[in-house]
Amino acid sequence: MFEPATDDMTESNGLPTFAMNVTGVADKNAYYLLDFTSDVTVLWNQNCTHAIMGVYPEGSCALNPTLMSLGFSESNNATGLLHRVGAFNNLKTGGYVVSGTRYQTELCL
Repeated sequence: MFEPATDDMTESNGLPTFAMNVTGVADKNAYYLLDFTSDVTVLWNQNCTHAIMGVYPEGSCALNPTLMSLGFSESNNATGLLHRVGAFNNLKTGGYVVSGTRYQTELCL
């Protein structure tokens, strides 16, 4: 029987996770959902903001109603593996339509 190893510092709600370093993210205890059927993974920038949404005023994506975990910063690129490759517009993810900057890096497992 296969039992995935968990990292107590990154375990989230009983989901098996593993520790990893992501260029651009300083938080070493962040956790990620990796979808190997997808071509991209979205990380929310530390300065992410949202427009007015119903009764919620314009503000940080970390606040209601989005409550996102923000941790990415393109300035944290000591490895040199993070490369800006352009912009994206109208990406549909998690029920939202977003725009931003695209970066490319390598993923080694």
